[in-house]
Amino acid sequence: MRKISKRIMLVYCLIFSSFLKIEQVFGMSLVNNPITEGLQKMFSDGLVALMGLSTGGAIVVIAFYQFKKKFSDDEMEAKQYDKKCKAVIVSWIVIMSISTILSIVGGYFKISGVPA
Repeated sequence: MRKISKRIMLVYCLIFSSFLKIEQVFGMSLVNNPITEGLQKMFSDGLVALMGLSTGGAIVVIAFYQFKKKFSDDEMEAKQYDKKCKAVIVSWIVIMSISTILSIVGGYFKISGVPA
């Protein structure tokens, strides 16, 4: 019982001492921090790359499936390729929607340079 109360007292002391050092921990501004500026640029460049790669990839995969569909012998195989094309289109729409939402949210918080 005594060990538990000593540990609880130690935790309370650590928490209290951390509140006393708040000014020292957050002394540097996060706005002009080079790490924050780098993360902002990386975020906006990542969104642009995500949009470009998803569009290009979707076009290539759909073209490939349509090419395979054209040279398929079986009707069921052609239906499978149609189903795969629809899945690629839905995936592309989801990726573009997520990247647009991230761009809009980033614009509100002034994180992203990508126009909404």
